[in-house]
Amino acid sequence: MDISHNVLKDLYEAFVIQSFLYYLVEILGGEDVLSRALSEKGETRHGEHGKCLGKCIPTWEMGEEFMLQCKHGVLQYVVIKTFATIFAFLLELCGLYGEGTFNTSTGYFYLAAVTNFSQMWALYCLIKLFYATKDELRKPIDWHPVGKFLCVKGVVFFTWWQGVGIYILQAYGIISDANQHWKAADVATGIQDYLVCVEMLFFAMAHTYTFTYKEYITDEDSPFTSADDGGYNSGSEDDADGSYRTPLVRRLSTPMHFSRALWSSTLPTETLSDIYRC
Repeated sequence: MDISHNVLKDLYEAFVIQSFLYYLVEILGGEDVLSRALSEKGETRHGEHGKCLGKCIPTWEMGEEFMLQCKHGVLQYVVIKTFATIFAFLLELCGLYGEGTFNTSTGYFYLAAVTNFSQMWALYCLIKLFYATKDELRKPIDWHPVGKFLCVKGVVFFTWWQGVGIYILQAYGIISDANQHWKAADVATGIQDYLVCVEMLFFAMAHTYTFTYKEYITDEDSPFTSADDGGYNSGSEDDADGSYRTPLVRRLSTPMHFSRALWSSTLPTETLSDIYRC
C-alpha cells in the first residue's frame, strides 16, 4: 500500500472516530440532555482520574464540563491524526518519513509517538464517557454499547497498534528479508495487510450485530416521534418518579434525500465548530 492510500485510510479513521463520538451523543439525547443527565447522577467518581493522573489533571465536574472534556479529548485525536497524516505525506515525498523504522532521524518515529499518545487519551476519554453513561446506553433500548465500542476501537486503534507492533518486530530483526525481492519492510507490510483483511471479515460480522438496523425500526405502536415534535419521545423527559430516561431515536417527518444526507454527514461543520470551541 503506497503512501497515498495510507493517507486516505488515516483520514477516514479520524472521520470514523469523530462520527462515533457524535453518534453516542445523539443516542444519549444530544449535548443538553446528556449534560443534564450527567449532572443529575450525583457521582463524582466518574470525573476523577485516579492517583497518577489525578495529580496533574483536575477532577471533571459532572455535567457539561465532563461531557465537553470527553468530547474534546476525542476531537484532539481527529486534529492530530489529520495533521500527522499530512506531515507523513510531505515527509514521504521528501524521503524523510521512513515508515516502520524506529530511528530518531526519521519522521515516522516522532509521528508514531505523538499519534500513540493522542490515541491513548482519546480512548481514555471514550471509556470515561462509556462508564458514565452505560446505564442510559442499555435502557430503555439496549444499544449494545460494549460491542459498539469494541468494534470501532478494534478497527481504528487495534489495527494501528498491531501495525506498530509488526514494525517493532521488523526493527529488532525478528521479521527479516524473505528473498531478494521481498525485503523486511515488504514482509512487515504484507503481514499487516493480510491480518487486516482477515480481521475485517470478523469485524464486519460483528458490526452486523452491534450496529443492527433493527434498532431503528419503527411502527405505529412504537413511542417514536417526528422531528416536528422535537425529535424525541417522552423518554427524553424526566418520568413521574423524577428519574432520567434516555431518549429514543429521532425520526424525520420527511425522509432526507440521499445526496443531502451524505453531504450533511461528511461535511464536518459541527466538528470544526467544536474544535474551535476547544
